Amino acid sequence: MIDSTSESMRPSPQPPDRPMTLGRLFEAQAARTPDAVALSSSLGDTTYQELNARANRLARLLIARQVRPEYVVGLALPRGAMLITALLAVTKAGGAYLPIDTDYPTARLEFTIADARPAVLLTLADRRDSLAAAAPGVDVIALDDADTAADWDRREATDLIVPVRGDHPLYVLYTSGSTGTPKGVVITHRGLEPLLQSARDCRLASEDARVLQVVSPSFDILLMEMCMSLLVGGVLVLGLSGRPLLGEELAGACAQQRVTHLCAVPTTMSTVSPQDLPSVHTILFAGEALPPALAARWTPGHHVGNAYGPTETTVCVTIAVVGEEDAAAPPIGPVLPGAAGCLLSDALTPVAEGAVGELYISGPKVGRGYLNRPGLTAARFVACPSGPPGARMYRTGDRVRMRPDGQLDFAGRTDDQIKFNGHRVELGELETVLGAHPAVVACAVGLRTDSPQVTRLVAYVVTSPSAPPRPEELRAHMRRSLPDFMVPSLYVPLPELPRLPNGKVDRGALPAPGRTHGRPAPSPATPVVRLQRSLQGQIQEIWCEALVVDSIDIDTGFIDAGGNSVLMVRVNELLKKRLGVEIALTDLLLYPTVRELAEHVAGLAAGETP
Repeated sequence: MIDSTSESMRPSPQPPDRPMTLGRLFEAQAARTPDAVALSSSLGDTTYQELNARANRLARLLIARQVRPEYVVGLALPRGAMLITALLAVTKAGGAYLPIDTDYPTARLEFTIADARPAVLLTLADRRDSLAAAAPGVDVIALDDADTAADWDRREATDLIVPVRGDHPLYVLYTSGSTGTPKGVVITHRGLEPLLQSARDCRLASEDARVLQVVSPSFDILLMEMCMSLLVGGVLVLGLSGRPLLGEELAGACAQQRVTHLCAVPTTMSTVSPQDLPSVHTILFAGEALPPALAARWTPGHHVGNAYGPTETTVCVTIAVVGEEDAAAPPIGPVLPGAAGCLLSDALTPVAEGAVGELYISGPKVGRGYLNRPGLTAARFVACPSGPPGARMYRTGDRVRMRPDGQLDFAGRTDDQIKFNGHRVELGELETVLGAHPAVVACAVGLRTDSPQVTRLVAYVVTSPSAPPRPEELRAHMRRSLPDFMVPSLYVPLPELPRLPNGKVDRGALPAPGRTHGRPAPSPATPVVRLQRSLQGQIQEIWCEALVVDSIDIDTGFIDAGGNSVLMVRVNELLKKRLGVEIALTDLLLYPTVRELAEHVAGLAAGETP
């Protein structure tokens, strides 16, 4: 249960209301278009009436398990119809949903569950036992269990009447914490209706839309995908892959399902071109800064939005409609209805017109605060001098500039928080975990962009000279505490960290990573099969180009050399272009070194079954 008794967690004063919650908004749409398709996948379609009925039945099951307003329900479910049904059911029952990624390290899962204290945790049978072990005392329900399915199906399918207020929690999302401890952000129902209206106003939502569900359930942009489709009569298209869709897989899913709308981080859209997605005409970029080159690629012939908003402010608080004329410097847009923004100096005074200031957000879209963190809540959710008594505004830590037309330009951070592949990451959390390794004397982590295609987390480490750890050891240490997207790709040894006069790390002086990984490339005299030897050399060249290194050992793993999922797509493209070889992205994980991949490709060329 969420404790809202502490002063810092109390919502701003609001009149009694019966807000249009997610469940009620969907019910209203289901009543208007009961026979229209709501969910679509290669397995079949689900109508609005069918989806609403299944969500209502599950909501009644949850209420029977004591779910009600102020209670949290964990969703440890993969992308798909079950996830969407469960999310709707939780909101219909009055609960707050908590996305749980079961691929996260056990320690992080256990912390999240212990901190959020969900009343119920919904999952699938193959994950029930491991989650039950990580969640002692929590009611863990496997939705595909035969007994659960029978109980679910026998429940009444009509709409429910649950006393949900606008200040009741809608969801809890955990984000990176600068001290090494993740923090749960509590968002209420009050900001949802303005979000839906903004999607309509910016021409992103349509009853004709076929929106591909791209983002992870733990990314709040999932709500925008629903606003663009399920809350206006459109279709939410579900992929079957549990992995992020990139490159050819993204193009294939869009073609197969005739997708028209996408909501994606720029990193995802950098793996495809407009020619790959002929059916897509509307794209909302979110989660990280939109590079000018990518804006120039997608604005011709497309309706493009660029969204900005911290997790603490109900998905997004600005959206710019970006045209070809804006591509050179894409704005993040004006502040949307449901929020108000002001730019303040370090002295908390308004900045001059055209000057850079820190953005403060107030209004219904501002969340309640951080779960179980009253001190941090009080520091970031501060009193709003222009609002009624008790009103608050969120201090974003983002530096922005306002144009004469009211559009905002993003100008950086006031701290060490970054956005990486759509995820918010506190560099301090990574440094805390890395610094806990017994052989690490000092460390710093930074985000480096060494080419338009290569953006990576790089760790700089000062280690004990008597027993310096190998990069693989440091990477394994990080993975025991952090999800993969927070684990640095490269580890650069330094004799000492560059420092500013005040003793802080001079991040601007951290050097570019060395361009050599592992031993030198083997000489042409290496005794291997001629075809395999030729392939090794060609694959080495492709890897070096993608990773922006001069050489790479044939027995060094792609991930160990600084690769990631986006660079895997790049490698795959180069293999196809230069060698005429078509492989699945998963092959780069199954055959992670140059030597192993060359053997696999040679086998394919010889007609062998892999």
